[in-house]
Amino acid sequence: MITIKDLSSKLGVSPSTVSRAVNGNSGVGDEMRNKICRMAEELGYIPNLSARQMQRKSRFLIGLIIPDIRNHFYNAIASVLAARCRDLGFQLLLSNADDDPAMEESQVLAMVEARVAGIVITASPRPTERTARLLKMVPSLQLLRRIPGLTPAAAVMDDTSGIRAATEHLLGLGHTAIGYVGTSDGISVGASRARGYFEALAAAGMTPQPAWTALEPPRARNGLVAVRRMFTDARPPTALILGSTEITVGGLRALKELGIAVPDEVSVIGYGDPRWYKLLTPALTCVRLPVAALAETAVTGVFRLIQREQDGIEAGENFVAWSDANLLLRRSTSAPKL
Repeated sequence: MITIKDLSSKLGVSPSTVSRAVNGNSGVGDEMRNKICRMAEELGYIPNLSARQMQRKSRFLIGLIIPDIRNHFYNAIASVLAARCRDLGFQLLLSNADDDPAMEESQVLAMVEARVAGIVITASPRPTERTARLLKMVPSLQLLRRIPGLTPAAAVMDDTSGIRAATEHLLGLGHTAIGYVGTSDGISVGASRARGYFEALAAAGMTPQPAWTALEPPRARNGLVAVRRMFTDARPPTALILGSTEITVGGLRALKELGIAVPDEVSVIGYGDPRWYKLLTPALTCVRLPVAALAETAVTGVFRLIQREQDGIEAGENFVAWSDANLLLRRSTSAPKL
């Protein structure tokens, strides 16, 4: 990391002047302050806001930045990650960025300032350039999503095979009118999941119908609106795949409000496997996510990067570990009624 001494040397001013400027103290003219702050920004200087004792403690923090703590998947994986970090003598520092690039940048900055040992991040689809620069200052690993320009290390899931298996299951039951409501393809996982649906239909010699396909940001409201539109159409599908946990919540609500019986009128496959899926009537068939495997992979990966940094090895290795999703059959799917 760039230090005050480095800035002092490059600018030809005393370390105390640099310190006063970057910390907003008096005694530095505006012109010099602006010059120092511009140089600090260009070189990626991060003020150390902690005392030496606090730095020693923060070496045992691992940062986790996720887009939606309300989402069952992220809630579950944060819980598993926290437990694994505790087993290794570390504490998990959790932040919820809500897929907001500016909020995400401020959270990454706060973690770098706190001198965390490493960061695990499910980044927003379009992170800022500063976020990318900040993440290069600390061992970091992408979780679930892979965003170009960020750290190459990642713990990800085979989203394509999970949705492909769901589509193939419905095709095997005799469905030819299969709807899909999933995460927008501007997010890497959204594109991967949609690919599984499209590939399975293509292999069966079928063409996707625009009226039966919706790719939306992963929010319950979007699932509600998309499914409501799909099933008030003149020719609704006989089967439905929901491609995120939040979209599943909204989609099920829409079917209930419309009075559509599952699986008698429509077969449904949800995404993720929160415990309440088993309590539905009928219990929901779903694409079950490898939460424990992903958490274990993320912990192993970020600690590998931390160890490499401690050993003085560049942390640019392309560490990508995959975990498999699988289809869990329950009672919400059946052959279409003639």
